[in-house]
Amino acid sequence: MYGFSSNSRRGLSRRSVHWLAAQRVAPSRQQSQSQQSQGANPSQQSQNQQSQTTHPSGQTQSQQAQGQTANQSQQSQNHQGQTQKQNQSQQSQSQPSQGQRASQGQQSQGQTANQSQQSKQSQGQTQQTAGIQPDPVPWRDPVDGVVLFNELKAGRYLALPEAALEAIALWVLFTHTFDVAEVSPRLALLSPLPECGKTTALSILSRLVRRAMLTSNVTAAVVFRAIDQDRPTLLMDEADTYLQQRGDEFRGILNSGHTRDAAVVWRTEGDKFKPKAFSTWAPLAIAKNGKLPDTLASRSITIEMRRKRADESVTRYRPGRDGPVLDELARKCARWAKDNLQNLEGADPMVPKELNNRAADNWRPLLAIADALGGDCPIRARQAALALAGDEIEVTSSEQLLANTRSIRNVYTQRGIDRISSKDLCDELGKIEDGHIISPDWLAAMLRPFRIRPHSIRIGQSTPKGYMWKDFEDAFARYLPENPNTATSHEN
Repeated sequence: MYGFSSNSRRGLSRRSVHWLAAQRVAPSRQQSQSQQSQGANPSQQSQNQQSQTTHPSGQTQSQQAQGQTANQSQQSQNHQGQTQKQNQSQQSQSQPSQGQRASQGQQSQGQTANQSQQSKQSQGQTQQTAGIQPDPVPWRDPVDGVVLFNELKAGRYLALPEAALEAIALWVLFTHTFDVAEVSPRLALLSPLPECGKTTALSILSRLVRRAMLTSNVTAAVVFRAIDQDRPTLLMDEADTYLQQRGDEFRGILNSGHTRDAAVVWRTEGDKFKPKAFSTWAPLAIAKNGKLPDTLASRSITIEMRRKRADESVTRYRPGRDGPVLDELARKCARWAKDNLQNLEGADPMVPKELNNRAADNWRPLLAIADALGGDCPIRARQAALALAGDEIEVTSSEQLLANTRSIRNVYTQRGIDRISSKDLCDELGKIEDGHIISPDWLAAMLRPFRIRPHSIRIGQSTPKGYMWKDFEDAFARYLPENPNTATSHEN
């Protein structure tokens, strides 16, 4: 049986004391080793036991390293916090307050708006956007009227009939002098078929007229409200698509704006249906296929649009390329109007007596502008009025018909000819009438009661419209007989 002697017991007791002392010195070492030994293989436990030594403070080297790392991490966080506070302080010093930012933003916007306005005034170009365009900035220098008229009638974009360019140029100037007018003639661009240049014409006009409002679809309510609020130059394209559908109300609004005194429509507003007057006084151009209603046509200066022939040369209109040139012309129109507005107020120009009452009213403001332009503009304007009046020309009295017929006979006999172009005959009659302006259209209207109509005739290598001597033989025999005794008796 194994047993212990008394000497062995004493030696064991001393070792036990030392062991207990060691356990009291480093109690945490056992806990650490115990925790690390869980889940580790025997070799790893041996290595861990060998690598861990006791520090005099009672901490292992691993624990001391972890503490140092934690201290460094805390110091780094403290340093980052101090850095963030410093950055925030610097940002708060460098960045303005919300009120300061708003004030600076308003100042910046004001400066930008002023620079934009100065740029527009210096360049005089208005950016085309949807809606009502602003008034052109007047040209900086005085403008010669004749030069301006010729620049406006340089119709390189459209194939237009005779006298149309003169009428359109005068109407453009009319929109700039509208404030002193008493009658507002409508400019009607009519064509028998589509693709005759109506939309192009209105696009060009939108760059030239004052305060353009270009639209291709609009309601009657929008028209009188827009006119009452802004008094634009209304440019109505594709009118055949909505004018007829919306009936008499639309026509009544457009008709009412022909004269200043009658330019008003009444509507009710609000829950109590209170009557309110809306002004309809504004310049107006209208483009459509076919004819206008009679009441609107009589208030209009009509331009018969047509397609370009293969042998006619025109320049295709490009807003980006041609817009700045038209903007400059608009500024010149605004300057000329500003300088001549007082002279146009109350003007009463001479109107060709061949125009009927409504046609005379339509052309009166345009002829006043032509007289103010000077040069040959007054003559050209009246020739355009007679050329475009067409069926609106009044048939002269019987005495005047006989006098004109006699003058025509004298032209044939004195020149010894048997044919003459319409233009040459008008020039000869104008000389006889002491310079009175006669147009081919007026001449054709005057000869209509005699059943005499112009036709193509050959003169040399050309074939102009004109008249043969034989066209007048019946009229001369009936109304200007060689022997008055052979005239028809008055018994019947």
